[in-house]
Amino acid sequence: MAVDQLKSVIISLTDDEKKEFRVFTQRQRSKDKRRDLELFEIIAEYPEKKPKDIIHELYNSENREAYNMLRKRLIKQLIDFVALKRMDEDETAASKVMGMLSLSQHLFSRDLPQIGWSYLKKSEDLAYKSELHDLMDNIFNLQIEQWHPEYAPDIETIVRKLEENGRQAKQDEKVNVLAARIRYLLHKHKTGSLDEDLSVSIRKLFYDTGISHAFSKKPNHLLKILSIIRIGVLVEKDFSRFEPMIIEEFEKVENDGGFTKRNVQIRIELLYMIAHVLYRNRNFERCLKYLQELKKAISSQNKSLIGKFYPKYVLLYASAKSYLGFNQESVKLIEGYILNFENRLSMRYILDLKLNLTVFYFQNQEYYKANQVLLTIHHSDKWCEKKMGKEWMLRKNLVDVINQYERENYEIALSRLNGIERSFSKLLSTTMYSRVKTFIGLIKYLINYPEEVATESFFQKVDDKIERLPTDQEDLLAMAFYCWLKAKMQKQPYYQVLVQTVNDSTLKG
Repeated sequence: MAVDQLKSVIISLTDDEKKEFRVFTQRQRSKDKRRDLELFEIIAEYPEKKPKDIIHELYNSENREAYNMLRKRLIKQLIDFVALKRMDEDETAASKVMGMLSLSQHLFSRDLPQIGWSYLKKSEDLAYKSELHDLMDNIFNLQIEQWHPEYAPDIETIVRKLEENGRQAKQDEKVNVLAARIRYLLHKHKTGSLDEDLSVSIRKLFYDTGISHAFSKKPNHLLKILSIIRIGVLVEKDFSRFEPMIIEEFEKVENDGGFTKRNVQIRIELLYMIAHVLYRNRNFERCLKYLQELKKAISSQNKSLIGKFYPKYVLLYASAKSYLGFNQESVKLIEGYILNFENRLSMRYILDLKLNLTVFYFQNQEYYKANQVLLTIHHSDKWCEKKMGKEWMLRKNLVDVINQYERENYEIALSRLNGIERSFSKLLSTTMYSRVKTFIGLIKYLINYPEEVATESFFQKVDDKIERLPTDQEDLLAMAFYCWLKAKMQKQPYYQVLVQTVNDSTLKG
């Protein structure tokens, strides 16, 4: 493996994983000097160091052949470490099935057919419940190979199961092909080479393959396809076309009785998707109805599912209520949730909750409280960006800027605007973020020429610079920021202008 590839693997490890790898390499307790570990330490600490310098540090001479052998040994160690770590951390049904299948094979090889068959049946039950058709194929083939008159079912029963599983696997294959074709459409749409409307193209694929008729029997297929489409929707912020598609397909499965106890999590995932797209399309009342159904579905589940979905419910519910004019209710909900559950939540949820609470305080004109919440985010911008993504970090920084402006810290606001332009220069140069760049320029203008904020010339400047989208495609978050400018021009409270604007039926297409 080339040095740059080896370096990439080492750099990809977290600090904790590097510590674990050091322990892992010592498992053989070799008395020889561990040059493979020395090489690991050099690359981990000095990734830019050139190979010739590394060779000299390790051998005090030009020993390229020994270095290449050492490099191969280190990459093998890394492969073994990552593979074992992944197996150890993988708690999915697939890993459990593979474990029981391996144990069965081991028991058969040791002439213990009764115990072997007991684990083979357990692996079949779990694979069936989890719809793992590729693994079921291996299970049935092993059952045929290890058929036993005393412990195994009738051979014809096993063969029928194998054949039926083959048909189901074929259906899975069709879904995988459809998913790949949708990813290709999303790529063409993103690069501007798609000749027709994206949603029309996706609909054609649905009907040409006839796959949507099978969704009621396999809701997991629907979830897989819609999840792929949703990725493109989130990137392009084209929520208006996604809304009717996801609701129509969900209702088909719901009406056909396709959601059972076995796939309750899939229904929960789809309910959240629908509520989220309704929220982004500013259909807040309808969003809340789906959220009520989501809460009902979550509350009857185990702790792991509640832990996974309830924070999402809280975040979306509070945001929808805030846009409907119930900002104080949203504040109380988030305050209470953070107070009671912060130590149980993942960092991603904590950061989202704190940013939303900052916004709600800001909307209440409680600028000091908003600032205090941001100060409780003790991690660096670089760390937050790695955890949450560039768009989240950009939003946080913009919220901070306008909060500083409202606190009359104009120099701080201006300095942080300059920091945003430096840190996000590549992002702001893209077409998708051109309006954010315009917004930054307008805030700068406000700071430098405060006397012009409510003048006709500033109205005209904003009108000339803002790029407007069709009303049904206007992004909610972009509207929220521009409503702040609108409030300044109208000399009205921001929250009042925000609620009126986002709920204006003439602006919803």
